[in-house]
Amino acid sequence: MMFLLRSLLLLSIVFSMEGADEERLRCERGWSRSGSRCFRFFSRSVNWVTAERNCQSLGGNLASVHDQVENDFLLSLVPGSTRCWIGGHDGEQNGQ
Repeated sequence: MMFLLRSLLLLSIVFSMEGADEERLRCERGWSRSGSRCFRFFSRSVNWVTAERNCQSLGGNLASVHDQVENDFLLSLVPGSTRCWIGGHDGEQNGQ
């Protein structure tokens, strides 16, 4: 989905620990865990490409939704009816 707003918001996965013991997995301060992944909401006005690059600089990618439980969890991180970028976009931008 592509939401181009004046104030774009960003969700990011800091890391994914596939196969890790979920009881031992701890997210860094300010991050929230769902299953074996950590998420954080960032309030920045950026386009999709910049949002994805920001996530990559933290070792992750924009959040992706795998099921309804995860969707509900991600929605709980976003204030009110705010729109935000998530993964699944083709990453193309006009002029690039």
